[in-house]
Amino acid sequence: MGYYFAPLHYTSGEIVIDGHPITGMDPDDVRRSILGTQIAYIPQSAMNALNPTQKVINIVQDVIHVHQPDATKKEIYELARERFGILGLPEEVLQNTRLNFRAA
Repeated sequence: MGYYFAPLHYTSGEIVIDGHPITGMDPDDVRRSILGTQIAYIPQSAMNALNPTQKVINIVQDVIHVHQPDATKKEIYELARERFGILGLPEEVLQNTRLNFRAA
């Protein structure tokens, strides 16, 4: 994923996405063209890392805005609503905070 900094470095192995090795790619190119579009990183204890007072849609907007800076709030909301629907989550989840969100 490229989430390493000196003195850490790859010693062996290969990362392949859809048949294309990305291990030798420039880390900035990986972050721009692959992270968040083809793969994503969810850290362990992610629930502890997210701000529990923010609405879910605000967290989603921050992430999408990084990858699509020209997207409007309405476009982001529609994309989030569509994707949450695919996951079987109701639209209301987008307005919840982590403090009042309870998975079914």
